[in-house]
Parts: sequence; structure tokens; C-alpha cells
Amino acid sequence: MGDGMYPVDHLVEVQKKTLLQLGSGSAVTWDVRKKNHHTVSIAKTESYVRKWEFTFPEAGEYILIGQSSTGDGGYKKTAYPITAKIIRRELRTLSETDRKSYFDALRAFYTISQDDGERIYGSQYLSITYLVRQHLY
Repeated sequence: MGDGMYPVDHLVEVQKKTLLQLGSGSAVTWDVRKKNHHTVSIAKTESYVRKWEFTFPEAGEYILIGQSSTGDGGYKKTAYPITAKIIRRELRTLSETDRKSYFDALRAFYTISQDDGERIYGSQYLSITYLVRQHLY
């Protein structure tokens, strides 16, 4: 993704399904790990697959490990560096589904109070009222 426009090899969008497959079409097992916790698997396939859809949960650096069979009983592992980012988009170019999701989130942000937001979404929630107050004082 990006075709050389970004200073990363493999760029994916956070919270969007990403189709993982080899250009050769070979079946592989996939294993996703955070770069800074490279010994801990976030998700992996249970068997060899030609295609796998995965949603990267948050922005950051990941290592994607693909393991393929060599045909002689052995296997080959390849590690791919992945950068997951929040991608800005022009509102008019969003799909109908993405546009609806955006406006639903915006409506929630403007209408849910700080107390209700914390109860629904957790202690990290910040309402528009809270943010405006922080900005003005």
C-alpha cells in the first residue's frame, strides 16, 4: 500500500480489515506481533491459508510473520515490517458505510456527556464539553 509514497514498506489502516496474501498465491500461516513485544502473538492463523483478513487494532509498528512449506518437509519463515496508521480521508470520498460510521461517531462525541461516556466507553473517554473546557482555560 502507498506505492512508495510513504517512508514505510507496508502501510495498513487501523481498524480496517486488511487482506493478507502472498503475491505467489502460496498458502502460509500468518502470525501478527507488536514490534516492541515481538515474542507475543496478537493473532495467528491455525492452518495454512492463501488469504487472511486481519484488522490491526491500533496504530503502531508490527511484525507479520509468514511461514510457508518448502515441499520437502521443511518450511520458510519471512518477517514483514508493518506500520499501522490512522489514515485521513477527504469526507466526500468516503464510502457510504464509512461516512455513516464517521457521522455516528461525531454525533456521539457531541451528544454524550462526560459521565455517560465514561460509563459506556471507559475512563479514557473525553467529551466535547471536557475538551472545550480544557482548551479555553
